[in-house]
Amino acid sequence: MEFEGFPTEILLKIVEQLPLGPLLIFRGVSRQWRDLIPTLEIPRERRDLYNLYMECINTPAFIESRSWITRFLKPFDRLAFIDAIYSQECPFIPEQFRLFILEWPEMAVIPHWWPGLPYYYSLKEDALCEERVHAVGCNSLARQPPIVSAALYYPHEDEEVDLVPALLLHVGLSCIPRMGLCLEKGGPIEGGNDVNDWEGIYFDDWVHFLKDFALGWLKDKCLWHHET
Repeated sequence: MEFEGFPTEILLKIVEQLPLGPLLIFRGVSRQWRDLIPTLEIPRERRDLYNLYMECINTPAFIESRSWITRFLKPFDRLAFIDAIYSQECPFIPEQFRLFILEWPEMAVIPHWWPGLPYYYSLKEDALCEERVHAVGCNSLARQPPIVSAALYYPHEDEEVDLVPALLLHVGLSCIPRMGLCLEKGGPIEGGNDVNDWEGIYFDDWVHFLKDFALGWLKDKCLWHHET
């Protein structure tokens, strides 16, 4: 990779600081540039998102769901969404989630886990869904502006109940539980542990959640059929 009059080392340092969108464009320029990305010192949270994106685009159901995305996706102010969370006396947002909101490609969103997608969905019994369940729920990320709430946390049976600030992401009205993102740096679940209460589950590893849960639903083709 050569640029006349421009040192390669400086170019690579610039690429390492690119937001996710331009980084993906860089990847698509040539095979040589694509092969460089694993060697770059990209911030861990952005690299996690990059790897998630690559997994998404190689999932057949993800490609099939793009027509649904095109139909229902609406624009929203990404920076205002993040600022609204900070404004609620919440000094900390997990960096994975912050970068996801600010940088994730709009047409690559996972159905029902994005502020610009419908709030309410209903899944009919469908031949594409192997378990043939009927599920309804709310994509709470669609609430504008977002509202910070609290999750009950039980460290141990003999300890007092604690509260963890959280952003509600999803409310299931049938078989899908309540889910939320914890907003507490150094809190009780830092490092990927989950907080459970009688209403649902809360977590702090956004990319891990999307890979194991939301993308898993998508692979089963059970999450992106929508009726209004």
